[in-house]
Amino acid sequence: FLVSKIDDLFVATTRIDGTVGLAGGKLDSGETPQQALFREVLEEGWELASDVQLTLIHQQLVDGKICQWYQSDKPPVALTCYKERYRGITPILINQQQLIDSGMGNQNLKL
Repeated sequence: FLVSKIDDLFVATTRIDGTVGLAGGKLDSGETPQQALFREVLEEGWELASDVQLTLIHQQLVDGKICQWYQSDKPPVALTCYKERYRGITPILINQQQLIDSGMGNQNLKL
């Protein structure tokens, strides 16, 4: 997952069913976690600068799989055209409480 802020709001996505969460997803075969994050963020309507630095800030087991949260040193840019738009995924900005309420900002994650 990407943990990034624009001013005092977190970069996130919303889905057609109204759920809100951080941009992120699963690894494709042969990808590193960082490569997957770049791809997933782009698919979900955000673009990271090519020279952005990602720092692993938290990881934990979820359903037997390692989940990782990365913080970017530069905020991404919201896109108007992207792969998952057709599924109702939209890039949005949310406050810290909305992030916590979404269930995607794990309570152990230091925001």
